[in-house]
Amino acid sequence: RDWSSDVCSSDLGLAFASAEVDDDGTLTIKLANKTDAKIFVALARISTGGEDSNDQVKGWFSVNPGKTRTVKFGSYSPVNEYFFYATSMGGKRVWAGNKNNGSTFWIHPKNAFDIHPDKKISDGKKVIFKHINVSSDGKARINFSVKK
Repeated sequence: RDWSSDVCSSDLGLAFASAEVDDDGTLTIKLANKTDAKIFVALARISTGGEDSNDQVKGWFSVNPGKTRTVKFGSYSPVNEYFFYATSMGGKRVWAGNKNNGSTFWIHPKNAFDIHPDKKISDGKKVIFKHINVSSDGKARINFSVKK
């Protein structure tokens, strides 16, 4: 399955992502950076069905300006909720959620991390990840717009 994202444009550039479920059930997320800055993306997956052994918060996936990066993010399940948080090099631009469309997770502002969502990261901080709407057939649209 494959589909395109709706993309919001800006004079500063834009970044967007699309997602698909591979034949083996793996959720594949494509991150495309159309901005003039390197971006770093963190992803989260949590189960709403009571089973949390596959819950995960992972970052950073870097994407250079004008490039696309493909990330395999575990097995897709309709009982999972998916989230993202992204920042540009230096933190000038941030793509995040808010209390209405997101969930709070730990990140480390400089180092890579791969943790269970219940774990705290030493020297880390909590940020609000934005919810990714993934339909029951595994399709999603993720819009990144540039924060001025």
